[in-house]
Amino acid sequence: TKGQIGIIETLLATGVCGVINAITSGQPLTISGPTGPELAYVSTLIGLCSSLGIEFMPAKFWAGMWQSLYTVIYTLLHAC
Repeated sequence: TKGQIGIIETLLATGVCGVINAITSGQPLTISGPTGPELAYVSTLIGLCSSLGIEFMPAKFWAGMWQSLYTVIYTLLHAC
């Protein structure tokens, strides 16, 4: 990520989201760390952004927004 996302940021975000998830969902043992598919997704997104000449962080934000939107739509439609 060329220094845009480091180990400290990943650990901090994982810790904060893990605590929020444990408090609000009642599932304290949910795995909420960076896993293989997520790391493969980020490396693919970095390659795509560099080849298209766009910034990585805004692209990652908008990809997350689209994923959130689809999750809400699937939940509302009971599609899963």
